[in-house]
Parts: sequence; C-alpha cells; structure tokens
Amino acid sequence: MSVDALNPIFFVLILVVGILSSFVLQKLSNEKLEHVKYLSIDGLRGYLAFFVFIGHSAIWYFYLKNGIWTFVNSKLFYASASISVLFFFMITSFLFFLKLYDNKTKPIDWVRLYISRCTRLMPLYYFAFFFILFFVFVLSNFKLNVPPLLLIRQILQWLSFNLLGITDINACKETTIIIAQVVWSLQYEWLFYFSLPLLNLIFFRSKSNTLIFIISTILFSVFTVLLKPDVYYFYIFTGGVIAAYAVRKVNIKNPNTPFWNSILLILIFFYFLFMKVNEHQYWVAILLFAIFLLIAIGNTLFGLLTTKFSRFLGQISYSIYLLHPILLFTTFKFIIPYEFAKNLSPLEYWLIIAVLTPILISICYLTFKKIEEPIMKKTGKITSLIQKK
Repeated sequence: MSVDALNPIFFVLILVVGILSSFVLQKLSNEKLEHVKYLSIDGLRGYLAFFVFIGHSAIWYFYLKNGIWTFVNSKLFYASASISVLFFFMITSFLFFLKLYDNKTKPIDWVRLYISRCTRLMPLYYFAFFFILFFVFVLSNFKLNVPPLLLIRQILQWLSFNLLGITDINACKETTIIIAQVVWSLQYEWLFYFSLPLLNLIFFRSKSNTLIFIISTILFSVFTVLLKPDVYYFYIFTGGVIAAYAVRKVNIKNPNTPFWNSILLILIFFYFLFMKVNEHQYWVAILLFAIFLLIAIGNTLFGLLTTKFSRFLGQISYSIYLLHPILLFTTFKFIIPYEFAKNLSPLEYWLIIAVLTPILISICYLTFKKIEEPIMKKTGKITSLIQKK
C-alpha cells in the first residue's frame, strides 16, 4: 500500500521524534534554562522553528523528484513552513513593544538594545553563511563564474541580512536552496528594530538618544523605500504590538478556564488544516492574532509549552531555524547519492528525516552553547566599551 508523502502521519512522526530528542538532550545536558517572563512564548518559539524544519523537509521531498523548489500542496505542511514565520514576527513585536512600555518612565539604553540584537543574530547568521559560501564553491568546482567585483557585491548583499537583497552567488542556481530561503524574514526583523525609537516617540512620547533616533529612522526609511516590503507583514507585527498593549494596558489575564482555552487553540489549529489557507489573507492574520493573544496571556496548551523540553527547544530555536536547511542540503546533496535519494519512497524519505531530527537538535544545542550564548553574554561588555569611546 502506497502512502502519500504529505500524509499527516509523517508530520506527527517527526514532531514526536523532535519532542523525544529535545526531552532526552535536555535531561542529559541538564541545560539551565534562561529566566524569561513569558514561558509559553518561550516554548512556542521552539515548536515554530521545528515546524519550519518539517515544512522544508516536505518541500525537499518534491525538490528531489522534480527539481522545483516551491510550497507543497498540503495545508498542514504549507502552514508549518509559512505561518510559523508570522508567529515569529508577532513574538518579536510583542516582546520589544513590552520593553518600550515597561521603560516609558525611564530612558532605554538604546546602544545596549541594538548591540544585543547584533550579538543575538549576527554570529550564527555568519556561521551559517560560511557554509553557504563553501557549498557554493563546491558546487562551482571552486571556479570563479562571475567577475570578481560582482562576486564581492553578491557576498556583501548576503552579509547585510538581506537588507540589500540576496542573489545567487557565483552564478550558483542553488544558492538560496542551501538555506531554504529562510533569510527573507530577517530583513523584516531588522526593519522592526529600526522602527523602535520612532514607535517609542509615537506611543509613549518618550525621547530617545538623538543620534540613535536619527540613524534608526533614516535606516528604516531608506530600507523601506529600497526593499518595498510587503505591507501585510507590518500588520502581522502590529498584532504583536496589540497583544502587548492588551497584556499591559488592558491587563488581560488568562481566565480560570485554561482547559477551554487550550481546546479553543486546538480548534483554531484544525480549522487551518481543513480550510484553504493563504498567509496573506487578512482573516488568517486575525486568527493568528487570536491564537497568539491566548498564548501571550498565559495559555500553556495543557502545560506543553512550559515544559522543560519545550523551553529547551525554544532556547535553540534560532539555530534550528537557520541550520536545518544546511543539514537537509548536506544530506541530500553530499551524503545520500542523488539517484538514490530521488527514488526514495515517502516512508523511506521520512524515516531519514526522523534520523536527522536528533542530529539537528544536537547540532543546534552545540551551536547555541558554543556560538550564540557566549557572544550574547558579552553584550554588556561590548556596550560598555562602545559607550566609553
């Protein structure tokens, strides 16, 4: 009996393997989880990043078959790869708008805030980019296929976090496939960060460091004009802002009905599965906001989101998001012969993904401990050095 490659059972299989892998590694490592105020959101981040991994794994199955990189014809797998990113945008705007709200009576250390964004995002991104560049030249047989100045420009575009756009490097058509095109979201993250001093002035009439305000506003304006970002994603960020406002100003709290709130979350989730969903539909944005608000006010989804293994997954979520495409590319381009890989049955393919899952989580834990965490801990020191100059 043949099984469809997009059968939901495969989604459940990989999710269960991911949860078990996170549970075991958290126990073995005895990883000390960082103190955060919103535990449910911490756990949510991990599942979102992992869902993107599952969604891209599904895309890879068909990419091996027909050489076309595109979303798959499955509501579940499509949503896991695309809708998850929208939640990331809401999380970003929620947490940083709360930071503005909580500091409206005292000045924000803007230098530290922007340094913290650099130490959080840049090291792992450039680590991932090293592999992108390496694989590009492997696929190019270490030959220069474009003029040197063009190559330098292409590399600089990638180093800009997509703020200058991204393109194929050295005429390698699979450049963006190596990273599964996940870096598209980073330009929106940076645009939001650039807008923070302006939002602080608009909502709280709070003055920022004049130089920081001028530079950030110019950067936001220039890149908005150059990139022509999709306005829809700004609405998604607005959802996080509204949720933050509801939590602080309106003081919405999780009612004493966590069971029914969790049931409501599950019902909305299944609604996504059985309806034709396009992430650009505004009713989708409203439903996503409803889900996010329920989690922001403390819904734990029957306690799942606040478990240690869920929060462990959340702690390494950035590594999962950036590195899973590289693991998939390495596996299906260099480890498993192409002729063999493209003829895998759905069951064989997903069993390989199941084997890759604990490997991915282990790698991401290592990159978090050896790359992300050490540099994040230097935020204060770097800030002090800059402010002294």
